[in-house]
Amino acid sequence: MVELVPTIEEIKYFKYFRDLREESLITLQPIIKKFRVKYGEQPVRIGQVSHYLFFVLKGAIRQFYYNEGKDVTEYFAFEGDGFFSVESYLRQVPATVGAVALESSELLAIPRDKLMDLTHEHASVGVFYDSCLDESLVISQHRVYSLQFETAKQRYDKLLATRPYIIQRVPSIYIASYLGVSPETLSRIKHK
Repeated sequence: MVELVPTIEEIKYFKYFRDLREESLITLQPIIKKFRVKYGEQPVRIGQVSHYLFFVLKGAIRQFYYNEGKDVTEYFAFEGDGFFSVESYLRQVPATVGAVALESSELLAIPRDKLMDLTHEHASVGVFYDSCLDESLVISQHRVYSLQFETAKQRYDKLLATRPYIIQRVPSIYIASYLGVSPETLSRIKHK
């Protein structure tokens, strides 16, 4: 990963930062890093502690874990999305969920320790942090509901409705994994 310096305009691009007062943005800007990540690089590695809250400025990221030796896709993050290895970031334990770039990407990253310090000093930074956690919880709840109560076809249709570009940007094997089906089942769903 190549480290760069983000501009205030790049930071304001994200919905998470838009509601922050100017003073809070100025407070946060010095701790925010920008990383350029190549295809296949892993900003979060399984087995290592994750120290960053990430936001995708450009590109595509796939979050994944291993279950009985099988690679399982948990989440896709595209432009404007945030991502992090929740348990690792919050508890500072080795990550069980990794993240890999599906294409060359640019990420903004906020180090946990510095962010925690600022949440204690600035109430609006604390509100920002809470909104990031809230978004993660809502996404997780929707995902669990979808896997429990929707058919594979319904999950596929919803994915296409919310992220129509996914077919061009993500290999089918990862889409199938995300939907909880085999690649063969995904192929049949596509042709219905």
